[in-house]
Amino acid sequence: MTVIYRQGHDNPADYLSRHPIHLPPSDREQKVVEEYINYILSTSTPKAMTIEEVATETAKDKTLTAVIQALLTNNWTPDSTAQDTTKQSRPNRTYRTSRHREIHENIRNCHTCQISTHKPAREPLQMSPLPAAPWTEVSADFGHLQNGKYLLVVTDEYSRYVVVDILDSISTTSVIPRLDKIFAEFGVPVSLKTDNGPPFNSSDFKDYASLAGFKHRKITPLWPQANAETERFMQTVKKSIKAALIKGRSWKQELFKFLLNYRTTPHCTTGVPPASVLFGRTIKNRLPHLITSIAGDSSIRERDTQAKTTMKRYADRKTYVKPNDLRVGDTVIIKNDHTSKALTPYQPNDCDKEKGIHNCHTRGQPNYKKCQLFQENPKTTNKPHTQPTPLLFI
Repeated sequence: MTVIYRQGHDNPADYLSRHPIHLPPSDREQKVVEEYINYILSTSTPKAMTIEEVATETAKDKTLTAVIQALLTNNWTPDSTAQDTTKQSRPNRTYRTSRHREIHENIRNCHTCQISTHKPAREPLQMSPLPAAPWTEVSADFGHLQNGKYLLVVTDEYSRYVVVDILDSISTTSVIPRLDKIFAEFGVPVSLKTDNGPPFNSSDFKDYASLAGFKHRKITPLWPQANAETERFMQTVKKSIKAALIKGRSWKQELFKFLLNYRTTPHCTTGVPPASVLFGRTIKNRLPHLITSIAGDSSIRERDTQAKTTMKRYADRKTYVKPNDLRVGDTVIIKNDHTSKALTPYQPNDCDKEKGIHNCHTRGQPNYKKCQLFQENPKTTNKPHTQPTPLLFI
């Protein structure tokens, strides 16, 4: 095949390729596209895996099987790997002439230029040392959403664990109870770092910090870099919420999923999941999870057994303690929820499932009582049939 060049004015195909006919898409085409995209989104979402599924798929993979075998036998065969090298050429630097230096000095010393130009350079960063322990030094910040809600983000500077709470207002009366809730779950920190905005600049918050027992540290005004880690995480949270709204999903549910993934993923700085650092254990997510015993597990189990044995011994001393004879599948009568003395303790219905009598599915239910039925006498089979009634014990 031979390709022959033809100029554009002699080639009608060139015009048609550069000037397509713009037809508005029909409603049917848009609907088909939306249905296809929704189908891809709904079917491509990965589901949680189990340890058994991982083991099965690992056994099918030749590479992983070879790695497991090498780990077991400690026999590693080195492979030659090609390394790409990149040569970077440094540009030649030319020195300015003395005339250029004079022009630069004049511009730098010009008062009009100084007051009209932004400061191009920043001061060197002063990095904060790592706190002594988890949840001793935390920082807090707010984020405003388009729906009028606010996000309260509290970050542990040691483990990088993040707590996010949704607020309707950032007033002192709204923020302090939320901080009390967070501190009740994780403990009161030694210091709390915030900006100088409301409500952190109020006298009520100052009194709250003194009463709760933590030091309130305020960063430099108009310098968000002092709380850069929390500020950067706020941008990531807002991005995940925007993505959820674009996909038409619940932004709260997607926010909680994002927080679970963040807390269980090794942090890029520490190399350890934030939840593992803060709690001393691995939090399960949708990935397969191996349960490991914590330190002091045997002592905890021994004390738990002793406490339950003592509790059972004291409870079984009562005179009205009696073993329950209910079995799975027994027909029972149901206890009334009301406490009126004029009514019977149990529902006075016949032993009919349609009138409130159910099959017992679990043993030891205090709201059920076995329904005792009158046995029909075989000698009186010719008599009219009468509906059996339960024996109610009042």
